[in-house]
Amino acid sequence: MRWKRTRNYLISDGGFERLINDVLTLILEQVTSTQDLRSLSLVSRRLYLHTVPILYRKIDLDLSRSSHHSLLRQLARRKSLRPSLIRRLSVKSLNGDHADAARDLCALFLKLSYFHELSWNSVLAAPRTILDTLTTRFPRARLLLTVTDNFSKWQSNPMSWEGLNMTRILQHPACLLLTHFHFAPGKAGRFPSTFKVDLIRMLTRNRVLKSLCVYAVFDMTVGFPDMSEFLQQQCLPKLENLQLHVFHDMLFTSRELAYWGSRGGWENLTSLSLYQVPQLLPFLGRAPKLRKLQIFSLIYDDMDLIDHHMAHEVGTNSFFPSLDELRFIPHSIPEYVPHQRAVAPWAILKRAPQLTVLDISRQHLPDGVVGISLATPTVSEIQQIRRYCPGLTKLRLNVRLIGNVAKWPHHILRELAAFQQPIELGLFLHQVEPRGATITNDRGSFSLALWYVNRERKRLHLSCKEPFSVGFRIVRPWKKMQPYWDSYSHAGASARLQKFEMDAPRERLTDMSLERLKEKKQKQFSMKIGWDRRGYGKEIRLREQTNSEDTDGDAEVVLYDVWA
Repeated sequence: MRWKRTRNYLISDGGFERLINDVLTLILEQVTSTQDLRSLSLVSRRLYLHTVPILYRKIDLDLSRSSHHSLLRQLARRKSLRPSLIRRLSVKSLNGDHADAARDLCALFLKLSYFHELSWNSVLAAPRTILDTLTTRFPRARLLLTVTDNFSKWQSNPMSWEGLNMTRILQHPACLLLTHFHFAPGKAGRFPSTFKVDLIRMLTRNRVLKSLCVYAVFDMTVGFPDMSEFLQQQCLPKLENLQLHVFHDMLFTSRELAYWGSRGGWENLTSLSLYQVPQLLPFLGRAPKLRKLQIFSLIYDDMDLIDHHMAHEVGTNSFFPSLDELRFIPHSIPEYVPHQRAVAPWAILKRAPQLTVLDISRQHLPDGVVGISLATPTVSEIQQIRRYCPGLTKLRLNVRLIGNVAKWPHHILRELAAFQQPIELGLFLHQVEPRGATITNDRGSFSLALWYVNRERKRLHLSCKEPFSVGFRIVRPWKKMQPYWDSYSHAGASARLQKFEMDAPRERLTDMSLERLKEKKQKQFSMKIGWDRRGYGKEIRLREQTNSEDTDGDAEVVLYDVWA
């Protein structure tokens, strides 16, 4: 008998080759994966010429990764043509040791042709060459500024930064291009002495700013000047997102915010987050499009002030008509926690029947605060929530467990099961005693609680199918109040629990130093299993090859240039 021989024919790319350029470009525009675009660039020269402009359209530079330094050096070479393809550029993690990278960024900006957006996620200062290029050559570009550090503090080697002329962005005309400004310097950061003055001057001239966020909840005692008289005659931008998280002092007083809103500043506001409850007064009745509200409460009297103001001046029908999501977070300052007895902002709930998402949970407690001082909702308060907000689809709240062998608060579960619509419940179980509340260590106890909730809903002839669900999360004070595992359950025909482990993030190869890579590679060899399966050797060779390259070459640099 004669065996039949077969051939393995290669799949031809003639289908792509026959497409006209416009159709091929439209198809490639739908490819969202960068890895898929890289693979397509290796198929043929024609596909390479169409995919490279898409790959270089948006460049993300994380200067904490060595591979991104290599990419920046390639793009900054004298005869490189790839910068002309860049439309959006993101720069992250520029620190005091990256003076050479800052110079490469200046060289890169001088080569841009059609630039649309710069995302600067670093410090409040930037090389003047970059700022001047934005204002002169790209006056319609968008500037997104996220401040995560203080330039004047981490500048360890001033001599290496000579010639860059680092300039504060808020003091440069490029600030008129700001569309997003987020200031979050962290624990070690501080407000610049002229921060508010520079910010106000930028706001009076900027007409494109959409988002303003200031996070400074640590010890940053800086006296901000009162500029209400100056703002009374100014027209400020109409924001869509405003977040003011300044604890020790008010960045904007209630009077300043009132002047801002009197000229239509809150007409387009959709998201608002305030660390000081009295600052909410200027927004009442002036934000018709507000959908998401997050407020912090220092003491119980804060919400009484809001309730009194709405009852006498605003009324019940002129509150936020589009409010969809509300989050109420008590402060995490130890000396204020024992005085917090308000579990929900009742003044707002009574006037927001259209609310669908309510979060009154505390996911952690500060050091030195015991769980016994945590205010949790009672049966009557849950009944009020059901009456005020009948359309809730998501509710997150606290449950306090007390005793050596804590039992489920069945009276609370019974009220939670009485919501008419299918609702997603999130229960944060706060253990008070280190050796108590053994209920949270038993998987079967969650199934028992879930079975009890299902039984109550069936007794009331309510649906137990999706989207109705119940989630459990443990919060332990003796583990720094960080939840280390989470179990979630869907209450359908059969109750099932699924456990989610909260693992620590793995260290990336590009973030490891060369010495650590060699150490990890040596340990891997000693195991005699998985020869370089983690890629340590490949990353070491790439680092050594990058360090030995002549970065002053004039050749054209292309990352995937195999068809040129």
